[in-house]
Amino acid sequence: MDPDEGMVLVGSLAISCVAGIRWYLRLARAGAPYSAATPSTRLILGALPIVLLVALGWALRAGAAREVRGDSAYLLLFLTLGATWMVLTWKLTAWLGIDVGDDALERNNTAACVAACGALVGSMTIYAFANLGEGPTIWTTIGPATLGAFTGLVLTAAYQSLSGAADAITIDRDLASGARFAGLVLAGGLIVGHPLAGDYISAPSTFADFYRAAWPALPLVAVAASIERRLRPSSERPRPAPLRYGLLPALAYVTLGAIDVIYLGYSTASRAPR
Repeated sequence: MDPDEGMVLVGSLAISCVAGIRWYLRLARAGAPYSAATPSTRLILGALPIVLLVALGWALRAGAAREVRGDSAYLLLFLTLGATWMVLTWKLTAWLGIDVGDDALERNNTAACVAACGALVGSMTIYAFANLGEGPTIWTTIGPATLGAFTGLVLTAAYQSLSGAADAITIDRDLASGARFAGLVLAGGLIVGHPLAGDYISAPSTFADFYRAAWPALPLVAVAASIERRLRPSSERPRPAPLRYGLLPALAYVTLGAIDVIYLGYSTASRAPR
């Protein structure tokens, strides 16, 4: 392992350990008497990061570069980077207006819990895709993953700006809006993430191939923002049914994302399939 790789390992390990300890201590305190968070909320928010790291470990073992699969130090490096990735994801989700700690834990907002968990799964989908395939250095994984994450952040910010979904989730506590948000960011993770998988060739072709394959995320965000404006709570429908107005649209978004992955497939230029 090169010195720069060792520094990344130490840095990501420190960030993920400190943030993880703080998070699980906060979860434990949220269970004290008179606190707002319910046991189910604490269970979901505590278990999901662990489940995602286990899934990431499986993905690394199955499809990462041969050097990564055969070296426990590299496996640890990309796992700790994944944990740091989750920390940054929830920080950015708070920047967009949905704070998992304040809204989901302190205020026991189920809609915010669903939305934040969806953001975490969608973001980790991008990161996992970027880890699939061969590359000469860790930066040929980190660079494309950052490209995908930045694109996903811009798209999510555009969705929030166009639809005002965060207000419906955090102020109106609308579970249907939270489910739609979760479904959209997961679908976006599939669409934006799948062009990042495969063997790395060069940075210019990675950029060109990525945006050529990830364009369906744009119309999806536009349609989802229009749907959000129509289905969010109103005087005529103050409490939209979560199943009809939340889960079904969310499943539709995820289905579209899956169709994009299956039928458009991996890119064939800069990151060809293994």
